[in-house]
Amino acid sequence: MTIAMKKTPTIKAVAVLMAFGLLSSPSAFSSESGERQQSYEQHHQKSHNGHRMKQGHHGAKLLKKMARHLDLSDEQIAQIKEIRRQSKIDNEPLRTEIKAFKAQVKSQQVMSDFDEVAFIASYEQYQTVFAQLALNKAKTRHAIFHVLTQDQQAKWQAFKEKRKARRSAE
Repeated sequence: MTIAMKKTPTIKAVAVLMAFGLLSSPSAFSSESGERQQSYEQHHQKSHNGHRMKQGHHGAKLLKKMARHLDLSDEQIAQIKEIRRQSKIDNEPLRTEIKAFKAQVKSQQVMSDFDEVAFIASYEQYQTVFAQLALNKAKTRHAIFHVLTQDQQAKWQAFKEKRKARRSAE
């Protein structure tokens, strides 16, 4: 019995230490996990913002490519940047409406049954917004295209055709 009594405090001590370790471990783990989760969310948000910003980033990348390929002057680059800046300002209210459309579609997706009529109604409700965005995009491209000289326009058209052919071959 003396052996059992000696083991009992040791077992109790081990049990207490293990319990304490288990109790403190999740908080330490959750803190670390929280940091990892926060890091992941920040990375994902940067990536997601990057994706959203890719239009702007892609535009900047495309502008660099245009500048290099077409030998754009500093004045042309400044004009193109201004056209893009103004386009972004003009499209901001439309983007807000597109977010509302996407929210409606998302709420329809989680329903147990897909309601075609509701989706078509939502889509038709936002047709003017889609059309206005397409019009603004066409105007922006037109304005940028006419910043270029005739030689640059021809070069750019050839570049776009080559790029289109390369993409369709993939």
